[in-house]
Amino acid sequence: MDLSPNKKAIKNRKRLGRGVGSGTGKTCGRGQKGQKSRSGVSIPALFEGGQNPLHRRVPKRGFYNPFAKNTQAINVEKLALALAINKDATEISDESLKKAGLNKKSGHEWKVLIGREETKKEALAALSGKQWKLKKCSESAKKVLQDAGVVFATEA
Repeated sequence: MDLSPNKKAIKNRKRLGRGVGSGTGKTCGRGQKGQKSRSGVSIPALFEGGQNPLHRRVPKRGFYNPFAKNTQAINVEKLALALAINKDATEISDESLKKAGLNKKSGHEWKVLIGREETKKEALAALSGKQWKLKKCSESAKKVLQDAGVVFATEA
């Protein structure tokens, strides 16, 4: 059994510089003169022939602070419900929040906030007796957590 590709499937490569009759003789399909007609040329992707490039013409907006410490907010009630799911946790830390299903962005710290509505006492019961390991907390949230029985590092 002889296998062979279709007649038009294999195309001969373009042979450059093989005389005027070949269609790609003399200048080899590069056209006349100019930077691109020379050998060994590498033009950067954003190069516009000496014209001021687009990324320099467009005005800049905003500021990126490389020293900024990113925080991710979480309500006291949501924190309590998340830790009620993860009953094995003895402390409130990044690891216990990850296990509870709250996906933390890399390089972000949690900041616990009180939230708008009154927190439910049943939800806060899940927090009683836990050790506090998070770095940031608002003052009003700290009062609610202390009332719930959370042990902060400064108290212990």
